[in-house]
Amino acid sequence: MGYRAASKPFKRKRPPTELVRQMGMFTAYFDASGKSTRQGLLSIAGFVSDAKKWARFDAEWTKVLRRESVSCFHMTDFVSSQREFSGWNNQPGRRKAFIADLLACAKKYTNKAFGGAVVLADYASVNERYAIQEAAGYPYPLCAHYCVRLVLQWQKKHGISNVRFAFEAGDEHPGDLTRLCKSDGVEPFFLTKKEIPFQAADLVAWRTRDCFEKALRPSLTIELAGRLHRSFSEVWKSPHQAFYGDKRRLERFCREEGIPGRVRTRIGVN
Repeated sequence: MGYRAASKPFKRKRPPTELVRQMGMFTAYFDASGKSTRQGLLSIAGFVSDAKKWARFDAEWTKVLRRESVSCFHMTDFVSSQREFSGWNNQPGRRKAFIADLLACAKKYTNKAFGGAVVLADYASVNERYAIQEAAGYPYPLCAHYCVRLVLQWQKKHGISNVRFAFEAGDEHPGDLTRLCKSDGVEPFFLTKKEIPFQAADLVAWRTRDCFEKALRPSLTIELAGRLHRSFSEVWKSPHQAFYGDKRRLERFCREEGIPGRVRTRIGVN
């Protein structure tokens, strides 16, 4: 089904967790890193699993946090050694082991990881030629909806009857995302950061954005490229599918989805 512009915004829904997780049902949780108003990239990551494995994930993830006297994992706080991670900046061994244990938890108790990234400058460039913003949304909903489609393909391949989709409620343009999801018969749920799976998604989304942004810098060296590759590979050890939206891929996306080009007018001189 092709994309089309929205006629009216949809209200954001915040159902209780019990509606998102039901026995025998799969749930995909996604969180984003970056803002469309900033330079660089916007990335999104998430995991899909069934209710029983998510319950085990919650317990194991919380156990790792409590071991380090952390109540909730926020990647920005971890990276900057702020709030609950104050004093961690000079403890590389502790930091490495902590992240490794969290990633091991995510890999053990989820079925698959999904992610995406959009180069914001390339999105702006493509948006000048195609009506991508009106038809497919701003960078976040575009990227998030692409992940939804990847999950739906995975669902169909494995004969899974139902998957519910949960997104962190603080991310941008939820109305656009709701519209896009409904075009595929999906009703997205928007939940608060209290949902533990969002913490794993936050970790992977932040690391993905950081790696890509550094890799795109003109000052990239072979040594740095090697470190970025190891860092990226560490968070994407789980079986996964992902979408990368640079200029070439975004233009191809517009053509494949039948997104119309913008009408260009030329000002003549009499």
